[in-house]
Amino acid sequence: MEPKNAIGKQYKKLFKMNNVKLHFTENALRLIAKKAAARQTGARELRSIMEDILTEAMFEIPDAREGKEKIIAVLVDEESVGSLHSRGCGAKIFRDDGALELYVYQNNIRLPGLIQGNPKRTRILSICLLVALSATKLWVYHTFHCFSSIYEWVVSILCKANIFTQ
Repeated sequence: MEPKNAIGKQYKKLFKMNNVKLHFTENALRLIAKKAAARQTGARELRSIMEDILTEAMFEIPDAREGKEKIIAVLVDEESVGSLHSRGCGAKIFRDDGALELYVYQNNIRLPGLIQGNPKRTRILSICLLVALSATKLWVYHTFHCFSSIYEWVVSILCKANIFTQ
């Protein structure tokens, strides 16, 4: 994962071209390296192992670009890789927003580059923010009639900037 043309980075870029995030756990990366070292064939074996793990996901991504079937993220963990002398189950495919975060939280997995937290707590905070903004809007409308148009202008700018996504 560290060199400029590392195979992990190549696959991440390949998946990113289809707007899919590819994640590897640290233990999965170690297990992939151990498998390649055990077969004593070098970098070619690394590519073979990665293709074995990611083949199903690579074939499903182009077919599932829109709607409920759209693939959001792919995760490679220890179960995906398998043991040193046996195949794993392949990469895990996530189709819903927040599905990867929920899986990571429920299984207590640490992923580099992914904000770890309780997805339910994040949703609760979003609802609290929405309630606070609604209360502010009511207060502004009833207290300062001249500022109501300014508030509408600020909200429209924020919506156009996609700050409110849900």
